[in-house]
Amino acid sequence: RMEERRYYNSRLPGYDEVVPMIEVAMNMLDNAHPLYRILEIKKYYFEGLVARLKTPTAPDPQALIDEAYDSQLKAYRLEPKAAYVVNELGVLSLYKGQVPKAVKYFNDATGLSIKWAIPYANLSHSYRLSGDNGKAMEYALKARDLKPDLELAAYNLGDAYLTEGNLLLAEEAFQKSIFQNNRHFYPFEKLGDLYSSMTEYERADSFYYESALRKLK
Repeated sequence: RMEERRYYNSRLPGYDEVVPMIEVAMNMLDNAHPLYRILEIKKYYFEGLVARLKTPTAPDPQALIDEAYDSQLKAYRLEPKAAYVVNELGVLSLYKGQVPKAVKYFNDATGLSIKWAIPYANLSHSYRLSGDNGKAMEYALKARDLKPDLELAAYNLGDAYLTEGNLLLAEEAFQKSIFQNNRHFYPFEKLGDLYSSMTEYERADSFYYESALRKLK
């Protein structure tokens, strides 16, 4: 899973081998061949993805983010209607702290691929960062409706409910996120915060502990 590679890439094989394979295929084609341009787009996309996935353990993550962004821009210039590239530019914009730009990219991605849940989930997160919890809730629900088993939608929904002060629905959403993917530290950490706010400290500590374990992996 790509998410596992993002957080635990030191122990999981990444996409590093994909780019050389694409380059081999490109070298076998004339650059006028219809497949050449498609492969070139994929090459830049995966170059950027590989760079981003290395950031959690990198000594200079910002340099990798800049490298990833440049690669995705090259892919975007070749094919501005590739939703997966546009979505990735949104993700990288969040890494760069450019929330309004991220919102634009994610909105563009949803327009290019209206049934793809991930850009809607990313929009939810972006709107929460910008302080618009109503929009955050709207897009988290949209992502969940499109893909009920998407853990990203579940914990974004949990964040939105938590911001509203609806602890019961927030708890349910975070628990669902853990059920869908129990390797991600984030919902454990948020449940720790939630139970701390309810003065259930022993229960909170157990979730903080599980979150800390996952950050070490």
